[in-house]
Amino acid sequence: MSRRDDGAGLIFRGFDCRDVGVCSTCGELFGPCREIGVAGDQCRQLEQLCACENGRRDQPTWERFDFNEVVTLCRCCRGVPLQSGTRWSVWFCESCKRRVLAVNDICESYVIPIGRHSIMASKYRTGAIVKSTLRIPKLRSTLQDISHRTETLITHACQTTLRILQILDGQLPCTPLSEYLDAVRRLPNHQLESFAALCDTMGVPRAVVRKANIESGAQDE
Repeated sequence: MSRRDDGAGLIFRGFDCRDVGVCSTCGELFGPCREIGVAGDQCRQLEQLCACENGRRDQPTWERFDFNEVVTLCRCCRGVPLQSGTRWSVWFCESCKRRVLAVNDICESYVIPIGRHSIMASKYRTGAIVKSTLRIPKLRSTLQDISHRTETLITHACQTTLRILQILDGQLPCTPLSEYLDAVRRLPNHQLESFAALCDTMGVPRAVVRKANIESGAQDE
């Protein structure tokens, strides 16, 4: 997480997201995203709403988006901004994704979902308890189970953001995204600790966590 996210680093899908903030109530991102490289009346400004804003579900879907979100945060470390808005959007930064994929491969199942589209789970067997010696007890990779794990992941991610904001001692209802990201980078051992916390929430045995850290090269970061 060494990249500094100034204005030039907060551009996603052709939109400038430097004025987006982190909500201290729900832990999601919200604010204006301004289209760049488009002149005059053709320039769009999209207002991204957080979970506190009931209006998100009432918004018409933006053109060229599957859902109304331009930018989100990694659902593990919550310290890396990611492009969003399509059913193919991945929920983890590169470092966290390596660890998550290692967990899924070790357990031979879709333990931690990495995105919305069901094809992302197609590598793993479905409908039966996996036979890995490091499996999660009673884990089934059915669509119902994956849906439940996705909801658990979303809840965990937002709670992680709120815990980070508490550590940062923010007193405002909104923290500018760039300031939040800079502060997260200064937290010691943050990614490894965030991964351990995520795995604990998802019921991943500690033996799997240790093995995933080794196989993903996390101990070298």
